[in-house]
Amino acid sequence: ATPYTWSLAAGTLPAGLTLNSAGTITGTPTTTGTANLTVRVTDAADATTTKALGITVLAPQLAVAQLTITAAQWGSWWFPTARIRVVDGVGAPVDGATVTGRWIVARSRPRSQTATTNTSGWATPGLALRRAAGQSVTFCLNTVTRAGYPPLSANSCVSTRLWSPRRTRR
Repeated sequence: ATPYTWSLAAGTLPAGLTLNSAGTITGTPTTTGTANLTVRVTDAADATTTKALGITVLAPQLAVAQLTITAAQWGSWWFPTARIRVVDGVGAPVDGATVTGRWIVARSRPRSQTATTNTSGWATPGLALRRAAGQSVTFCLNTVTRAGYPPLSANSCVSTRLWSPRRTRR
């Protein structure tokens, strides 16, 4: 007969989680792994039953939601910028992640670069090139790391060609 009251009969929930008397598990787990426990439910007539359960908490994951490249020009200088958005397993932005990649420009050695994501999950590594009109510029994202997450090997590249607007003679 209702109402039912829930409790732990044996074992413990993963750290950071609690079971309330309505049977709802709430909180944010703070460790990974499997917890084995037994829950008890008691009805209004004091009848009880138990059930053994295992709850597994997995490590959070990183993902690259967006990787683009743009370039601005000022005089004979070009400023290509990669834009990388890092999110967690549920799509929320990840602040403080380190993105590592390399710039590849024709007739130049690849240049490694790191950048850190902001509170919106964006990192924007950039480059300054002189007299680069017509060249192809590529940014290859290698890894994304952040404390509390397993590292992500991205190995994704984006490219653009640096074009100057044509001037017409009169």
